[in-house]
Amino acid sequence: MILYTPMPPEAVFPSEAGTQMEMKTVETGSGIVTLYKNEQKEWIVHALQSSDPQDYLQPACQPGAVWNPS
Repeated sequence: MILYTPMPPEAVFPSEAGTQMEMKTVETGSGIVTLYKNEQKEWIVHALQSSDPQDYLQPACQPGAVWNPS
């Protein structure tokens, strides 16, 4: 079976029964960043929705980056 989903594998296939991935959305100046919390309790960028093309070039907003609000 193949699943085409933008969600990280941990959200689709949790390692333990009853475990849910903690996710949140944060508004930035021109868009929305979706974050999830990893095992080290760090917020990781999952997705970016923005109308400003320059936002997609920022390393801090790329999927997989550790989120450090500034």
